[in-house]
Amino acid sequence: MRFFCLILALAASIAFPTVAADFSIPTNKAADAFDIKFKKLRIETSCGRHPGSHSMKKRRGTYIFTMAHGDIGNCPTDKDSGYSSVPIPYSERAEVLSQSFKQGGRYIFKADLSLDPKFSTAPTTTIFQVHQWVTATCKCGPYIMIFLDKKGDLYARVLRSHHRHSTRRLGNFTRRDFEGKWVEIAVDIDTDKNDPEVSIYVGGKLAHKEHVLVQDRGAVFFKTGIYRFGRLAPKLPTDRLYVRDIGYAKVK
Repeated sequence: MRFFCLILALAASIAFPTVAADFSIPTNKAADAFDIKFKKLRIETSCGRHPGSHSMKKRRGTYIFTMAHGDIGNCPTDKDSGYSSVPIPYSERAEVLSQSFKQGGRYIFKADLSLDPKFSTAPTTTIFQVHQWVTATCKCGPYIMIFLDKKGDLYARVLRSHHRHSTRRLGNFTRRDFEGKWVEIAVDIDTDKNDPEVSIYVGGKLAHKEHVLVQDRGAVFFKTGIYRFGRLAPKLPTDRLYVRDIGYAKVK
């Protein structure tokens, strides 16, 4: 009986990962550079559900996303190539999203992220987005998609034309910077159509700034989790992302 209980406890620890208590507290946050108060976002599951019960857990205020090979997302564009810029059989997704805000204002979205060092990155693994597509009236692309490439380098896609993004390297940040510790990502986006621009901060440092496309009849909302291009073979590695301290502010 004692052996049986030990097996159950071990299985539970694998299925429901704990959050490491010794994660370092992020310092010099981008949020500290703004003399404003951040609010909590209302968070819900992207497209209604995740691929499986393992895909997302929440513990002590931290979201834990785990993505395995073949975890096809539940969004309509996930079952095939969708709006992908490259030919793919499907997309893998476990994400949450926030409530939507009106275009025309300046918003800052921020969150602390950490990646589990026991796992590895698949090509084009998106972990942070600011999006604008919410209705059939605007099949808009995301303003910003922050992702890791197959080497673990950190990049951003910035929307420049309809479903066409420019790819920008974000400093020298890599997956290793996020492994076993918390790093804040903050996106400061001004959706004023006269002069729309976005600034991206990583670990309190301004990593990139440029103009961004704001499309008609869109919105503004935040997404985080794991979103990546699927492939049939070879199998993609399992990955795990932790997210906490999600917030936003409307500046004007």
